[in-house]
Amino acid sequence: MQLKQFRVPFPRVLGLVSFGLLVALLFIRLQLSLVRYFDADELAYLHWAHNVFSGVLPYRDFLLYVPPGFLYVFAPVYMFFSGTMPLIAGRVLAFCIFVAVVGITSLLFWRVRRTWVALWAGIILVFLPLPADKLLEIRPDTLATLLALIGLLYQCEALRGHTRYASWTLAGFWYSLSVLILPKTVPQIAVAYLISLLWLFWGNGTRNERIRALSRFALGSAIPIGVFMLWIALIAKDWRGVETVMYSLTKLPFEVNRIGERYPILQWQFFYPNITYYGAPGWNVGLIINHIVWMVGLLLGVVRLVTPYIPNGKSGVWVELLIAGSLIAHSSAFIYGYPMRHAQYLIPIAVFVAFYAADLLDIAWKHLSRLRYGGVVCAVGCIVLVSVILRVYDTVNGPKFKLTNREDIAILERVLATIPEGAYVLDLVGSTIYFKDPYPVCCVPFGQWVPYLSRPLPGLIERLETTGTRYVYQGHLGRLTTLSASDQAYIRAHFSPLAGDSSLLVRTK
Repeated sequence: MQLKQFRVPFPRVLGLVSFGLLVALLFIRLQLSLVRYFDADELAYLHWAHNVFSGVLPYRDFLLYVPPGFLYVFAPVYMFFSGTMPLIAGRVLAFCIFVAVVGITSLLFWRVRRTWVALWAGIILVFLPLPADKLLEIRPDTLATLLALIGLLYQCEALRGHTRYASWTLAGFWYSLSVLILPKTVPQIAVAYLISLLWLFWGNGTRNERIRALSRFALGSAIPIGVFMLWIALIAKDWRGVETVMYSLTKLPFEVNRIGERYPILQWQFFYPNITYYGAPGWNVGLIINHIVWMVGLLLGVVRLVTPYIPNGKSGVWVELLIAGSLIAHSSAFIYGYPMRHAQYLIPIAVFVAFYAADLLDIAWKHLSRLRYGGVVCAVGCIVLVSVILRVYDTVNGPKFKLTNREDIAILERVLATIPEGAYVLDLVGSTIYFKDPYPVCCVPFGQWVPYLSRPLPGLIERLETTGTRYVYQGHLGRLTTLSASDQAYIRAHFSPLAGDSSLLVRTK
């Protein structure tokens, strides 16, 4: 009996190897996510999410200067977990959101390029040292980016003519929903609407069809906003309450971010040698490769913007303009628009950098596959590339496993064992999570930006007195020093460190 020869197409082999690499990288990221220390912002969001779970309403009962959507996504964690477990459960949920971002990025590449290299868009995003750590943290940036990417995917489908009206509606819906998580997606959505308006005049199909499509786009965008406005009407007791919500979402964020005038963060600060992100001090291999990938992604994105007809001809121009325009919009907002530029602001830019870095690999693959020995070159190149990525990935992330969250968990355990249930705690960090807030502002160094507010906050000392607050938690960040001189003097006169630990103060007078 003659056995038939079993042959596997070479692209499929490369695809399987790439998928295995992606899974391996994600597994390492999951391990790191479970042991990495908690950023102060993560603790604040966990605290606010518990407030929402407990029935405390944002804007009305406590100050919040971002939309509340993220808090309602994470609040159900407290239905299933208690004690210190929400810390880990929150990280797992954040990791699942990150995996979804990786998946959508690869799916978007597949839909517009139709090649196995789509997996490399996800691989590069997982690999990039900057802003890798922020992608694992419990913060709304990653979720907002995910929803905006889903909207982008549907709009690409709509511009390509696939199930046009439904895709337009869903694109608008997901774009709008992303804003209710975090408005940092607005630059991308602005590009989406600009491309849509240009498509209205010069797109395919009849003018009536294009008008109908854009009306569906507007309808999809209006649905989440309409539901949110209804929610505002329900929680606000009167017109003054509505005005407070609108102030919190419009003017207040800009006032709070004026703190950047005192503590400026340069556009390129995180691209300088930084042991936190690159695993080693000085100019190391992780930093150098990170910068190469970023430069390649940004440059190719600009090239695609000015030559949108090259990848797929005339039929793909709108999609190319949409994707490249999104990269440029996010990059411009980061460089010129934000008064404070933290590393998490790079998350949406990193997604498109990974997309276009993979695009360069796809260009190389297509050219080499036409050569006589192109397959051999590709095989050798793939082996070298996988080896380099694994080596650099281990170099960058290995040291990060030493910076664990044991202390954060121990702090919460101690707090839960020390402070009575239902007590008022002035928490300036968010670490105590479960206790009632005596003051409408919690978990942030509000004393630093009080001078910039157009609406004065209530007196802190009066609230501490009327609520009988017995505990103040400032954490190891020493946030007591961020309060006004009079508030600091009162707290130092009436509170003392508990058992010699300056992070937790207890009332003595």
